[in-house]
Amino acid sequence: MPHSIHVGFLGVNDFAHELIQAIIDKGVIPEKNIYVSDASPSSCAQYEGRAISVFKDDMTTLIKAELVIITAPRREFGTVLAPICALTRGKIIVAMTEGIDCNFVLDRVTKGTYVVSAAPHQNDAGKWETSLEYSAGFPEYMKAACIDIVGSICKPGQ
Repeated sequence: MPHSIHVGFLGVNDFAHELIQAIIDKGVIPEKNIYVSDASPSSCAQYEGRAISVFKDDMTTLIKAELVIITAPRREFGTVLAPICALTRGKIIVAMTEGIDCNFVLDRVTKGTYVVSAAPHQNDAGKWETSLEYSAGFPEYMKAACIDIVGSICKPGQ
């Protein structure tokens, strides 16, 4: 049964597109609950005719989503967070970028933001793997959704 939470994607790249497709294919989140922040014409075209909402700005995606997944490269991660950092209270940020841990994100967002670090890496067989790190006070009831979302593309626990 799919989770009914609203999920946003910031810092959209090829990995994010793969993750979105895996989430849909595995029935983790319904398309209508997925928000993508990407102004590129190719992304807009990729989701045309689907129930996925594409916004040209990160702010709209952040406001609509309960859980926000950021897949931007490490060197761009802070830049993606900067415009939204004051509005993250009560939101869950899932950092799916190698080299980004919970403390990195917590140092750049408002108090009261919950963070999951799930830095993916490819194993020798080309399969994605990750481990999950939760910030202090992370709501237990949201862990299953995070595990299912991340697990749709990455083998957790490695």
